[in-house]
Amino acid sequence: MELGMRSGLVLMLTLTIALNLQSANGKTFISYLGENCIDKCMISGSQFKCEIKSDDQFNYHYCSPQQGVDYQGRACKVDHPCDKHGLNYFWCYVKDGSPLNSWGYCGFIRDDFNHITSTYSLPCKDECSKRNDMYFWCETGKKWDYCSPAQNVDYKGERCKSDHPCGKYGESYTWCHLEKGSWDKCGLVELKIVSHRTSKYGAICLGECRKEGTDYFWCETVRGWDKCSPLPDVTYKNVPCRADHSCDLHGQSYYWCYTDDSWDYCGPVEENECAYERVSTRKRAISEFVLICHDTGNQRETHFLVDNTDDLIEAGSFEYEAQLMIAHWNNGLLLPQSRSQILISDEGHLRLDLQGFTNTGGIRHRNYQIQINEQRRPGTSTSIAQVLIPDNVDLPERYIRRAFVESMHRRARIIIRVQPFCREQQPYC
Repeated sequence: MELGMRSGLVLMLTLTIALNLQSANGKTFISYLGENCIDKCMISGSQFKCEIKSDDQFNYHYCSPQQGVDYQGRACKVDHPCDKHGLNYFWCYVKDGSPLNSWGYCGFIRDDFNHITSTYSLPCKDECSKRNDMYFWCETGKKWDYCSPAQNVDYKGERCKSDHPCGKYGESYTWCHLEKGSWDKCGLVELKIVSHRTSKYGAICLGECRKEGTDYFWCETVRGWDKCSPLPDVTYKNVPCRADHSCDLHGQSYYWCYTDDSWDYCGPVEENECAYERVSTRKRAISEFVLICHDTGNQRETHFLVDNTDDLIEAGSFEYEAQLMIAHWNNGLLLPQSRSQILISDEGHLRLDLQGFTNTGGIRHRNYQIQINEQRRPGTSTSIAQVLIPDNVDLPERYIRRAFVESMHRRARIIIRVQPFCREQQPYC
């Protein structure tokens, strides 16, 4: 069956978003007050400082140039790492301090990666850290689990062998052979697709921005939990901001926007591995955001095209359950023929089906749908997400997982399209 792509998916003109905050690509420095720096942590005299934006004002805060040192570059004591220690700022005792100068302000450096746990293969919802233990672990929203602080090290920080990186290797958990000998568990570390900044703190989410036990979106930050927006220019309840009033501070100390009915809190969504780009179509005067991932190594772009449809229903109370199921996607599930119940959620309310193949835009796609696991009544739908994945194209698993999340948040069919880099002056292709 030919699924004709709507004209809204073609001849789009791409306008790259100019972010008014730091690009989240790479490392983010966090000041001694827990604020996200908008530039690098730089030396100023004998002290390290960075620029922060708070209450629409720019100021300089103390920061740490690397993890485990204070604002003067002195190493924190192992038994007294950088933390608040009951105060309203981060500090630590230093190793070589004098009696009159035994402590210093400190900050954090956060790599903008998702940490996937070893046993359950779920993303961390908070920091992957030792927390006074001898190993790294985090909360997943389901159970705590081991994680790795960096790529290809185990959950104790020991380096994996270069010829045996962290993977499952036939087991139900991820592990690796270690350079020091023997083996141990490890967790995968993936660059975030995008980064979500929260409404009140303006802090970047440590894990995913998602619903969990609530009817709104939130995440953990270095300053505690806070509201966030799942998509650009929507509120923390996924209600669109008014077209003429994007999500921003607008003179307040928190991010917000007007909606058609009132106003509400929201959080910016920032570029990381991929970026939302504003596109306009022939039929629609209002621009929309489309997620685009740029793969410089392969000189190609992956577009997550949005095809609005009435065939999908709201995920509602099943949204969090769906996200935990989506986390278990792997490319071994790219099957050669239709099959039901490829994945079943832990609670059993949802399933993932491959409903055959379809030609879209002249390209053969697999048609995957997440369904509520119940008998469908005539004239109704049980699908909460639909993703069309191009056949014979090598895609990172995290892209496909993101496509399912996009579909669910937008209540739209997502068509993944891979193409060479667009050339300058070339229309949206």
